[in-house]
Amino acid sequence: MISNLLQGLRVAAPLALALALLCPGEDVSAAQAVTSGEFVGLAYNTAAAPDPDPKDPPGGAADEIVAVVVNDPGPTGGRIIRVYICDGEVGAQSDAEWFTGSIAGDSFNLTSASGDARLQGQLTETAVTGTATLADGRTVNLRAVPASAGAGLFEIFFLSGDLLIGISASGATLHGHIVNETVQGAVTTRTSQGTITVLGGPTIAFTGLQGVFVNDTETDQVTTIVLPNATQTKGRGAEIKAGLRSLVAHE
Repeated sequence: MISNLLQGLRVAAPLALALALLCPGEDVSAAQAVTSGEFVGLAYNTAAAPDPDPKDPPGGAADEIVAVVVNDPGPTGGRIIRVYICDGEVGAQSDAEWFTGSIAGDSFNLTSASGDARLQGQLTETAVTGTATLADGRTVNLRAVPASAGAGLFEIFFLSGDLLIGISASGATLHGHIVNETVQGAVTTRTSQGTITVLGGPTIAFTGLQGVFVNDTETDQVTTIVLPNATQTKGRGAEIKAGLRSLVAHE
């Protein structure tokens, strides 16, 4: 019996040591207490009329949408957070801001890649809420909920043959093709349709997904927010991540 006990201790001790090295005691409890995942929602202009829905942040009709992605904790408990606020418009007055940073708890305070916007907020399992000050000085309140029904933060790539593919931060895939193209002055609008397949879940059909392009600008990648069932999508050229103003919009 004693020999069996000693043998068990010889097996358990290295395992306990390995776990302790990978997940120090304090960081394990911190990792268990924090939130991670993919969230999508709306950003409201605080200068507009109050919104009647108490579940939403104060402000009028949303003119921008938002995506928040928080990685699972690493061995030390830290996580990478990415936040994207976008109105999908083309022009000097359009808004598109990309934020990223490392957080240890469930609150965050970030500066955008462009350096022109500030964001602070709070994470919970059911929602991400916060306030952003944009480049033009406007303040917006945001509220995002866990992504569902094909929603998420997508990288969309345009291929030859009028095809497009995409993948979200959580692994949902998008496949589509362009069904219509119109040119008005310096802007070309392309409308596409296709499907979004959730990783381990359903396939959602979409129609009317629009890309707006400045005619002298070429791009094959657009960072895009998709709301549930693709009821609304907004994005900009992927160079927005580098803090550069993109001329390419996706709405």
